[in-house]
Amino acid sequence: MIIEGQVHGGLTDGIGMALMEMIAFDEDGNCLSSSLMDYLIPTALECPDWETGSTVTPSPITRSGPRASGSRRRWARLRRL
Repeated sequence: MIIEGQVHGGLTDGIGMALMEMIAFDEDGNCLSSSLMDYLIPTALECPDWETGSTVTPSPITRSGPRASGSRRRWARLRRL
C-alpha cells in the first residue's frame, strides 16, 4: 500500500511537470512566471484513477531476497564496496 502510494504520487508529479507547469517568457527573455502561485498543483480532480500492477523481483544480494522501494542504486553502490 505504501509503495503503491509512492507510485501514484510519482505519476501525479510527472503529470504536473509535463502538462501543468509552464515557464513563460516575454520577447525580451524576462520570466513571466515569477512565483509558484502561477503553477497548478495537480490533485485527484486533475488526474485519472491510476491502475498499477506490481512484480516481485527478489534481490540477489540479500540472503532472503527482500528489497526496499528505490533501493537499486544503493545496493549497486554497496556491491562495489
